Amino acid sequence: KSFEKYTSIEKNLKLIYKTGFYSDAYAVVTRSGTEAKIIYNLISYPVLNNVTVTNANISTESLINKFKDAQIGKQVNSKEYYAFYDELLGTLRDDGYSLIDIEKFYFNYYNNTLEIAFSKGNIHKTILSGNSATGKNIVMRELTYGHTSPVKKSELNQSLKNVMSTNLFQQV
Repeated sequence: KSFEKYTSIEKNLKLIYKTGFYSDAYAVVTRSGTEAKIIYNLISYPVLNNVTVTNANISTESLINKFKDAQIGKQVNSKEYYAFYDELLGTLRDDGYSLIDIEKFYFNYYNNTLEIAFSKGNIHKTILSGNSATGKNIVMRELTYGHTSPVKKSELNQSLKNVMSTNLFQQV
């Protein structure tokens, strides 16, 4: 072309980058006399080789397997990966696992592996304080969650309901 505005070049670069297939996109403009030449340079994401998961959860297992089947051997698309992250987190929340979080969602360029790590989502220790009238074991037996498995929101709600139903407390 003989003339193109820099704003249109920027717009094109943004559109290219928004596809999710490129880690970088830039343009080189060269001029020769009255003519300008635009060369778009696109740096593609690599191909996904593997997905590793730490602390997998039954809620997300089928979603992860579906993602692996669809994505391994294909070029990484950042838009699809962001959507997958949101879908994983949404699934955990929809299933009541409010304490499980995605601690790591990282593409390792060394071996082209998506690394996902979930927190365990369990309560490590329950401390009862400010209570001198009621024995600790009476309150603790009303708690429905364990300390070794992921805790669901429903278990926390049920525990609170159980403690309140003992009529030993005016407020919790």
